[in-house]
Amino acid sequence: MFSTLIVATDLEAGPDRAIRVASTLAKRGRVPLEVLSVVPRSGDPRHLEQQQQKLARSIGCSMTVVEDDDVATAIVDHVRNRQGTLLLMSTGATGLVSEVRHSVTGNVLARLTQPVLLLGPHVPDAVPLAAPTLVAGIDRTFEPSPALPLIESWYRTFRGHRPWVVDVVATPGWPPGTIEEADERRHVDEVAETLAVRGIDAAAKIIHGWDAVSSLLAFADRVEDPVFVMTSDRWARGPSHWYLTTRRLVQQSPHPVLVVPSDVSC
Repeated sequence: MFSTLIVATDLEAGPDRAIRVASTLAKRGRVPLEVLSVVPRSGDPRHLEQQQQKLARSIGCSMTVVEDDDVATAIVDHVRNRQGTLLLMSTGATGLVSEVRHSVTGNVLARLTQPVLLLGPHVPDAVPLAAPTLVAGIDRTFEPSPALPLIESWYRTFRGHRPWVVDVVATPGWPPGTIEEADERRHVDEVAETLAVRGIDAAAKIIHGWDAVSSLLAFADRVEDPVFVMTSDRWARGPSHWYLTTRRLVQQSPHPVLVVPSDVSC
């Protein structure tokens, strides 16, 4: 189970969507919430203290401020190796391609071997999450096992509706009943059965479509309060198929995306 939620935010940027989502999840799971902000060493300490007190009063949780000129490194150092911790970040998703683009989120994803819940640019300011539904995207080309403990931790902490294990099969796989269709069906069923052994009753689904991202988004429109779960190469190791799919999903999705690195350490 998750034992702590940490939101990395910019005190100077104003209200953060990730704080609202984290507050909702913290109440659902009855877990502590910590807001982390990294500020330049040369900042005005009085102004910083005022901003810190104002934010702490408005969200009713603990507030940690770290002075460092390297924001991504400070976030990673604060979160790394803290078992049971889920990091939340909102992102414009414009710099997720590589560290060269100097995206804070991209740098964090490149260095951290822990899950990160991302709210991309199309996630609205208010995300209900009254009964979150996990939608885990998988296929035969990528080992789904790193995500399974995270799916279990999420469900046991926050509950919600029955999770989905979803595979997108290209339309040429028609008609149903072909060898490819049968292999993919067997794969999603095996993942669902593995979750069942962990005590998680998950549903399995094959989706036919030309594009994985648009197919996943269309499927999510039919479930309540969806939260995507995507296992991906760590950002420093891309660009694999699932790395590219996960990045595009974060960029386009109106729903949160839980990114699980393939070498996840918790």
